[in-house]
Amino acid sequence: TAEIPVAHMHADFTEIANGIYATLGYDIDKYDTDSGARYICGNSILEIAADGTSTEIWNTFQSFQPDLNETYSTGDCAENVMAEDWTHSNSISYDASDDAYYITIRYLNKACKIDRASKTLLWCVGGEDSEFASIGETQILDNPHSVLPFDGGVYVFENNDELLGGCAAGTKISLDFKAWTAQETWTYGTGVCIDNPLFGNFDPLSNGNLLLALGAA
Repeated sequence: TAEIPVAHMHADFTEIANGIYATLGYDIDKYDTDSGARYICGNSILEIAADGTSTEIWNTFQSFQPDLNETYSTGDCAENVMAEDWTHSNSISYDASDDAYYITIRYLNKACKIDRASKTLLWCVGGEDSEFASIGETQILDNPHSVLPFDGGVYVFENNDELLGGCAAGTKISLDFKAWTAQETWTYGTGVCIDNPLFGNFDPLSNGNLLLALGAA
């Protein structure tokens, strides 16, 4: 067992192969505005080798840009307490069958797929400028925390689900890659509205069941 320090790691990691792990990192860009410098915090996908070296695969600034008319919260981005938390990605998973990463971007209300080999964004569901038109909901994802793919869509844990009145839930999002539509086809809450603003996961099990993990620990 070895301990490898990773600077700016956030929330989650996943094993790839041959001692390589992937994690989410913080990425801070400086913007010079009329009112002074602003430091905006996005996120990155980092691959960590067994010797501790890291390689950036992708970061949010490659595909999205912050709205500088907005002011984002501070105090939750690595050691820079003044950096504004623009994206706040929480979850990363890896699908070996097509060599791709899936991540959530909480504050943009998105779950996205990134191609590992080309280091490019393939698509996102949810939020503004989604590649998928939403069926049945004005906002298909609301504060997504975790994401895992299945054949035909993604499982997502939402800290606030629109169809359940803003309660935490595990959701099954079916994606039509011909019509480019997204639909919440299955949702599981607890029967009692749970305010779960932090953390949470929704994971498929080997027996076909789904594990819904609520709570802030």
